[in-house]
Amino acid sequence: MANKKKGFIPLYRSIQDHWLWNNNEPFSKGQAWIDLLLSVNHEEKKIMINNTMVTIKPGQRWTSLRTLAATWNWSKDRVSRYIKLLKSDGMITTDETSCGTLLTIVNWESYIIRQDSKRDTDKDTHKDTGKDTDKDTGKDKTIIYKNDNNVKECKEIEPAPPRSGGEWQ
Repeated sequence: MANKKKGFIPLYRSIQDHWLWNNNEPFSKGQAWIDLLLSVNHEEKKIMINNTMVTIKPGQRWTSLRTLAATWNWSKDRVSRYIKLLKSDGMITTDETSCGTLLTIVNWESYIIRQDSKRDTDKDTHKDTGKDTDKDTGKDKTIIYKNDNNVKECKEIEPAPPRSGGEWQ
């Protein structure tokens, strides 16, 4: 895999509801990874585990090998081997207990874009040029993105939402 980032695409969590995702076929390793990214918490949440309040942070998920096996249509042993593979590559960490596993995506912040953050305050990733800064207009904006010391200008547009019935535009 190349060291340079090649950009990103927004991927809505609702893809998990689409017929392409839920077709009862076993997941590939890549699909399982994307599923983990889509299914971890995007904000802090408290849950009860054995009468104990546990805080699940963004980038974490409380799950079990059995749950993942059912979701991915894999055996529990295959899930266990895959989780070990992800851990050995430094992609995830786990905290295993008798009642489940706290799975954490390593460097979760690098996978997300905060919708509530102001673009002009995030100096490490991009800088708004000031053209059409009214976010209520829905018009295109010109954004300067910095990527590995290369500066690129591109148009930012609102992503198209899924059509009714789960079909993508």
